[in-house]
Formats: sequence, structure tokens, C-alpha cells
Amino acid sequence: MTTELQVDIAFLGGGVAGYTGAIRARQRGASVAVVERDQLGGTCTNRGCIPAKALIYCAEVARHVRRAKEFGITAAAPEVDWPGVVKHVDGVVTRLRKGVEFLMERNGVQVLRGRGRLADARTIAVERAESETIIRAAKVIISSGSEPATIPIPGAAEHTVTTDQIYHLATQPRRFAVIGGGFIGCETAYSMADLGSEVMMFEMMDQIVPNLDPDMAQELARGLTRMGIKIKTSTRVLGVEARGDAKVVKYSDASGDGEFAADLVLLAVGRRAVVAQGVAEAGVAIERGRVVVNERMETGVDGVYAAGDVTGEPMLAHAAAAEAKVAVINALGGDATMDYRAIPFCVYTWPEVASVGMTEKRAREAGIELRIGRFPFRAVGKAVAIGEREGFAKVLLSGDQLVGAHIVGPEATDLIAEAAAAIWARTPVEQFAEGIRAHPTLAEVTKEALEDALGVPLHKLRE
Repeated sequence: MTTELQVDIAFLGGGVAGYTGAIRARQRGASVAVVERDQLGGTCTNRGCIPAKALIYCAEVARHVRRAKEFGITAAAPEVDWPGVVKHVDGVVTRLRKGVEFLMERNGVQVLRGRGRLADARTIAVERAESETIIRAAKVIISSGSEPATIPIPGAAEHTVTTDQIYHLATQPRRFAVIGGGFIGCETAYSMADLGSEVMMFEMMDQIVPNLDPDMAQELARGLTRMGIKIKTSTRVLGVEARGDAKVVKYSDASGDGEFAADLVLLAVGRRAVVAQGVAEAGVAIERGRVVVNERMETGVDGVYAAGDVTGEPMLAHAAAAEAKVAVINALGGDATMDYRAIPFCVYTWPEVASVGMTEKRAREAGIELRIGRFPFRAVGKAVAIGEREGFAKVLLSGDQLVGAHIVGPEATDLIAEAAAAIWARTPVEQFAEGIRAHPTLAEVTKEALEDALGVPLHKLRE
């Protein structure tokens, strides 16, 4: 049986770009349909950001209990109830996914479950087991997301898992290997290590999280190493093989060849765009596996837009939501462009890491003259009080503007927000630095770093 539906905008995918874009379109009075073959909320809600952070918080609770004696509190050593951990993670995911479903219903967004195919620039065919719905749309926004990437390592297909499976394990691995030292690999390695697993992480580049400022990556590596995680950078994984009950990672580094026997091996080498069926056939340009768009999120086909991971980097949920808003505004006759200057990038480990804007290396390569300020958390009152003294803030100034900010340390992923806002709003740096932060708070680290860059540090001796 075939039915038809007419709408102003149809979204091909119900992840972050799809569901936030749909709500934005309804707020502007458009009729909207969203096609989703799996669960609303996409990777972020169901298999990525949200379950990862729920698992990380379980690990942080265990870490705080282990450190209780430092604060004069006597507590028994924590015991990990793995089924309880999984139940917590699943509960968080379920609640937030239901929240998305509720928002779609209350905003009057029509959600069609099934596999969507772009039949032409104005038509999406939604295929189900015994029926089909044809959506006729004035505008189409491709928001089909991404999936874990793979690389041709012998044995990896048979003997590794991806983040699609990692949050539903029946038992916690005693020995855990992570292939890939990006932010996904680091976050998973951290949470498993803090919950008691023996962890080894392999990265082929010379630093973990290669897109980070090297100063940040080095501090993060020190923190993870102190936790007991063995980190192998500049290392090539030769293969993964089963040996009894173990999965053996074979690798090669500057010291020669080696092996690590694990109960579970995670392949975390990034993500790749998922381009829905029919997109290329409709004339939409695909380059290096991603949908090509301009700054208005337009494809080369009139009336067809794209947003989110399907367009490639930065593949971050908050970027996807911003891209979807731009696409919706333009699809409804407005004029908006996507601005990537101030997209925060966060790593939820211990210590946390967050950055926004340019790195020092990138700025130097672009010939930008910089003033750089730094300030350590060990000189911040609240950081000392809560026993989180590791790490620092680093700011990059060019002229009267903040062009980059990088924080490694406690609550870095929250603290980066004010720097992102300053870059976004092009706030003059003197004005930004003069803003009064409450004392004692961790936010003082940013103000102190700014004053250091301006040559007027208050709690730091001038070099």
C-alpha cells in the first residue's frame, strides 16, 4: 500500500540535525516531516554523546569515592556493579529519547519510521516492510548522520566492537584495548579505567586527540597515564586475532613489535558520513563520502540542503543543530550563513579538555601575530579546595580579539562556554577580561589567563 504526504520541509534523518531543524521549522510555521529508520535523537542520544557521558559519570563517582580520604571522609573501596552501570546508562538514554519524541509530538512534527530514499529533489520515498509513503516536499534537508568508521586492520572486522555496542556489554572487560586515540577513544578508555579495567590505547599519530593544541594533548596524556592507562602513540596496529578467550592486538612502534591480550577491543578511529540512498542519483555532489554544501548549507541541487554529520567535519552535535537552523532559515526564504569560528570541542575525560577557535599552531601557520596567556588551576582557590589542581587555561589574542581558548582541567567542558561566546560576539578582549567572575569559582582561570596575555597578571609572576 502506498500513501502520499505533502509538506513544506522534509528531513531525511531524525538525529540532532533532523529533530532540532524540524522544531525550528515548525516554530516558523512550516509543515514538517522527519524520516527516521531507527531511533529519534540519532547517534548522539542513543549511541554517542549521551550514553558516553552517563558512563563517564559512573566512573567519576567511583573516582570520587576512592579519593574520599583526601577530604577527611572514610568510605569503603567502591565496588562496580556493571549491570547497575548499564541500567543507569540505558535509563538516561531512554529518558532523553522519550523527551525528543515528546517534543516532536508537541510541535506537530510528523515522524515517519522507515528507510528513506531520495527519489528526486522534491520527493522522499519511505519504505517499510509492507507499505510505502511518498513525501512531496517543497524543500528537503538531508540529515542522515554518521556511523563508526573502520580501517583495514587484519582481524578487526571479526574481533573488535564499535561504540554502537560498547554501552550494552553484558560484563565489564577486565582488560580493554582501544584502537584510536581520538576523543572517543580517550573518553571510553578513561571511563573503563576508572571503573577498574586494565586499559591500553593505540594511536598512530604522535599525540592523542591529534586536532588538539599539543600543550593540551600532552597534559591530557599525563593525566590518563597517571590513571594507569598505557598509551602507545606513533604506533601502527598490525592486526587483531583471537587466542583462546582473548583478543590479541598486535602492534609495532619505535621499540619494535608487541602484543596486548584483551577481553574486548574497541575500534574508535572516527566516524564517516551516512549518505542516504538516492542522494547521489538526485544530482547531489558527494566528496570523500560526505554531502557537499556551501555556507548556507545548500547542496548544488536547488531546494536540497544538508546539515549535521552527513556534511563531514566537525561532526559535533552542537554544530549539527546550528547547521540545521541555518538550513531551515534559508529553506524558508531567509538569509543565514554558517559560522564555524566558535564551535567548542570537548573531551570528557580526567582531566577534561575543551577548546574553541584557533590553535597556536594553526594561527602561526596563518601568519597571525599572537599574545598568549596561561594560568594554572593550582593557583585557583576553588580548584585547590576541591582537590583538582591539575591543568591550566591558555588563551590566544590577536589585536583586540580572542581568537582561541584552550582549557585542560576541572570542568573545562563547561568553562569553555564564555570564551566561545566572546569569540562568537567578537567581544573586545579588554572588555572580556574586565568582566567580573565570582570568587571562588573555576571560571577565574579564564580571567587570569586573559590578564596574563594582556601583561597585567594578578596572581601570577610576570616572566
